Amino acid sequence: MSEWFVEEDNKEIRFSCKIDETLFEGKSDYQDVKVVNTLAYGKMLILDGCVMLTETDEFVYHELISHVPLCYHKNPKNVLVIGGGDGGTVREVLKHKEVEKVILCEIDKMVVDVSKKFFPEVAGELDNKRAEVFIGDGIDYIAKHENAFDIILVDSTDPVGPGEGLFTKDFYKSVSRALKPGGIVALQSESPWFKKAFLERIQNNVGGAFQHKKAYIGPVTSYPRGLWSWTMASHDATLFDAPNLQRFRAVSKGLKYLTEGMLTTVFDIPPFFKEKIKS
Repeated sequence: MSEWFVEEDNKEIRFSCKIDETLFEGKSDYQDVKVVNTLAYGKMLILDGCVMLTETDEFVYHELISHVPLCYHKNPKNVLVIGGGDGGTVREVLKHKEVEKVILCEIDKMVVDVSKKFFPEVAGELDNKRAEVFIGDGIDYIAKHENAFDIILVDSTDPVGPGEGLFTKDFYKSVSRALKPGGIVALQSESPWFKKAFLERIQNNVGGAFQHKKAYIGPVTSYPRGLWSWTMASHDATLFDAPNLQRFRAVSKGLKYLTEGMLTTVFDIPPFFKEKIKS
């Protein structure tokens, strides 16, 4: 018999989706992990009761968190992904032939294993020879690596539970130290429809570690309120001027959402969101 998955959004909104089969349920050392098959979105990965991805719309999130910084960076060779155990961000990063190595640092091995089993189209590149999977805490990992990466992508869960420490000013300062000169960090920065104080806190913490930052948005319909944001930050203001379109064109045929036009205007965000984050 079909049942409903319900995600409560801050006691104000509930997102519900009809499911016809539960494919996996487990409890790791960090969180509850669940995979269900939904009638609207296909297979869905749920962590601690929150949707992480669905096979129908995951490409929007993964294309935006990865290709924007990769195309605005001058010469990305070494990339670190914090979180993102489903492998979708790694998959997108590896579409860039300039990238010599991408390291995935994921705290929860169960997420990696479950994603490989139930979402092979998302996690399939985790076994690529240019990829390395490290199971461990991202905060500790960052603290032990200085001047090591061209790009760091913080593909975290929401700022609760295992992901809470990945939104602090101290963490972003560690990220800054782990980047090479001219480095870029890009992170998921929650829904533009969330409350102003919540969004301001994230942006202020990023701004406390980086001289320059810009937010951008995209639709992820299975996430709370349907619209999501990411933030790119660096100490080099010139990196925000224009993307490398030649680099983008080399990967664009394999993309499902991001276009050249979107990329060139990606930091042109709506006034309501700009006002919330004082951008």
